[in-house]
Amino acid sequence: MSLGNMIRKLRKEKDITQEELAEALGVTSKAVSQWECERTCPDISQIPAICGFFGVTADELLEIDSRKKEARRKEILEKGQKLIRSGYKEEAWDFLCKAMKEFPNDYEMMCNAAGTGIFIINRPNCTAERREKVREKCICLCEKVLGGCTEDWMRHAAVSLLCEYYGDKGEFEKVEKMAEKMPPLFESYNFLCIKAYRGKERTKREQWLSYDLLQFLSKQMSREHGDYSEEEIFELNEKRIKLINLLFEKGDFGFFSSGIYYSYIEQAEYFAAKKNAEKTAERLEYAAKAAVEFVDYAKAKNYVHSSLMFNGMESAGFEIGHPNSINVAGEMLERMENRIFDFIRETEGFKAVKENLTAVAGNN
Repeated sequence: MSLGNMIRKLRKEKDITQEELAEALGVTSKAVSQWECERTCPDISQIPAICGFFGVTADELLEIDSRKKEARRKEILEKGQKLIRSGYKEEAWDFLCKAMKEFPNDYEMMCNAAGTGIFIINRPNCTAERREKVREKCICLCEKVLGGCTEDWMRHAAVSLLCEYYGDKGEFEKVEKMAEKMPPLFESYNFLCIKAYRGKERTKREQWLSYDLLQFLSKQMSREHGDYSEEEIFELNEKRIKLINLLFEKGDFGFFSSGIYYSYIEQAEYFAAKKNAEKTAERLEYAAKAAVEFVDYAKAKNYVHSSLMFNGMESAGFEIGHPNSINVAGEMLERMENRIFDFIRETEGFKAVKENLTAVAGNN
């Protein structure tokens, strides 16, 4: 709030006219009017008199404390996001929970904490007790946002997160009720905002929309969804690999290297169960290549695609989020410890794959 607006606010709270304030301060009513219209400012020598009349400190009048508080708030939000992007989800959760004691009514901080909670409850080592505790706290935070926040983007974020948490609890009727609050797909921001642009900027927006839709479709082709047989899951992974290769014909998969990795490692496990050494080794090699590419992408501060559909599109790998502390190379090494691979464990190909992964395995 500007100094002029603050003087007007204090004057109205005291229920006095500009003329009465001017008389008390020994200035003209025109001078007070000029202050409140922000055409001029009081002389610095008049600040003590104004503070004394309204019973406020100079910091309060000039909103120095308020600006310091806002700077502190932004610093906290930025640090929380940095921790999340760097893979330190537990640290981000603890940091934001502590920060909310300092800013108990900050809706953006509530949304950030509730968003971080998704990573916590999806961690493999998260106990059932902690999962429930974190989930219920995040549900409470989201409900507070919906109960008091008027900012659309934060309300939408809260609805989205509640769908995640209610779904995790198995309360699917609540998920559907929450989802009804959101606009249909083709009426969403992602589709509608494209109409505001032309030329290169429109192409850029359309690329990102296609990118997001491909992420959704790729995830639907994973084993997480649907009741499929092992053979059907194998075929879905084949289709997933072919789709990604079709759209990224130059091999610039970027984020989608992870989709290729997951599909190939699952196919390797499929062939290992059938004791098919040749195809198991082949899929392990492909999976390792994709895992290494994804680690490289995750380290990239700026990744530029060159395939036709996404040509020139830039994405930043370091902004991805992942529930595990290890990277995909480390994750693949863990999966390769499965006894299902014992029949090829001593082969040169298996050892070479482990060596390649070990070179890049590490923290997320």
